[in-house]
Amino acid sequence: MNKKYHMKQEIIDRLEYGEETNAGETETWYDPVTGDYYQIPIEVVRDWDNSELIGNDKQNKMKHERKEQHIKQLAFSIKHGASGYVTDNFVIEDLPKPQMSGTLTQQDTYANHKARQIFEAFLEQNPDTND
Repeated sequence: MNKKYHMKQEIIDRLEYGEETNAGETETWYDPVTGDYYQIPIEVVRDWDNSELIGNDKQNKMKHERKEQHIKQLAFSIKHGASGYVTDNFVIEDLPKPQMSGTLTQQDTYANHKARQIFEAFLEQNPDTND
C-alpha cells in the first residue's frame, strides 16, 4: 500500500486535509471521491525577511526561571517564619506568618500560594526589577 507516484492535479484539487502527523513532517489528506488517504511529506520554509520582533527577555525584565527561583525561596522564607525576603537587589518586608495547622502538604501549598501572590504583586509594582 506504500506506493509512491506523481499525483495528478485533479486529485490534488479535491483532497481534503486530515491531520498533521509524524511531528510535523507529514500530513494526511483524504480523497472523498475514491476514499483513499494519502500521507504527504511537508517542508517548513522560514520567511526570515518578513520576521517580526515580538519580545525581548534581555531587557530590564526578570527571566521566568529566576522569577520561579525567587518564588521558591520566598515560600521557604514564609514557611519558616521569616519576617522578610532580602536579596542583593531588593527587599520584601512583612511576610505573612506561616500556616501552623494542617498537613505538611497544606502548609507547603499555603506558603507557595502566598509567595506567588506576593512576588507577582512586587513585580507589578516594580516592573524593571532584574535580578
